[in-house]
Amino acid sequence: MRQPILTNEDLEKIRSISEVGDGHFKSRILDTTWPAEHGAWGLKDALDALCARAEAAVREGINIIILSDRRAGAENIPMPSLLACAAVHHHLIRQGLRTSVGLVVEIGRAARGASLLRAWPATAPRRSIPISPSRRSLR
Repeated sequence: MRQPILTNEDLEKIRSISEVGDGHFKSRILDTTWPAEHGAWGLKDALDALCARAEAAVREGINIIILSDRRAGAENIPMPSLLACAAVHHHLIRQGLRTSVGLVVEIGRAARGASLLRAWPATAPRRSIPISPSRRSLR
């Protein structure tokens, strides 16, 4: 990826990266919404569950996690994207797993008729935003 803002086509390539090539890269989508019936108080439990799912995914060999709020709607409340990403990021650091995975944040809110998609940096300086620790392998 040459820029932090991804097109729908770029995101689809990342989603299906497990099916192409030698299987070195494996991606998984993690939902960042929680049931509206749980109300605002459900956010903490939802964040804890998201972190546990992210940790389990990394331990299974997933090296690209896509945090997505596409299921947001009347029945599902979306987590603030930065909060979801930061929670997963810090949880994986505490578990010693952060350098094993790249994080991509998919924001499903409409922006000028198209979805706004953002990639979150793995562990790099602001000027370069990799989606995985071995970014050069994607080129």
